[in-house]
Amino acid sequence: MRSRARLARSPRALLRHPVYVSPLDASVPPRRLIAEDISLGGMFVRCGDELPEGTLVTVDFEVHGLPVPFARGRVLWQRADLVVEGRGRWRPPGFAVVFFPVTRRARALLERLVLGVSSGLEAESAPGPSV
Repeated sequence: MRSRARLARSPRALLRHPVYVSPLDASVPPRRLIAEDISLGGMFVRCGDELPEGTLVTVDFEVHGLPVPFARGRVLWQRADLVVEGRGRWRPPGFAVVFFPVTRRARALLERLVLGVSSGLEAESAPGPSV
């Protein structure tokens, strides 16, 4: 639970972009889901039937309708049901993925999405999602 609190404090950006998530063991085919938000260390993926905590996954961004490899990660936590909090704020079902290891290209894209920082790697990096 401590890891969950630490990720909650990191800078985040609203994303709402299609991603393809699949277990590293290829036990099920990639699923097209929606990444709700992203941070330098991971993302929250909306999903009605979550992946178990600890599952190792690959995450690909959808670019022009096709999956583009992005990162590997581990399911850190999951929320099985819609949660409604005070003042009508709601949290959808889904799971958090923590990225590891992050390549230079993925790190550059993360910095651009989350912090709005340009690292000079855009010309050599894989195309990112349009946000």
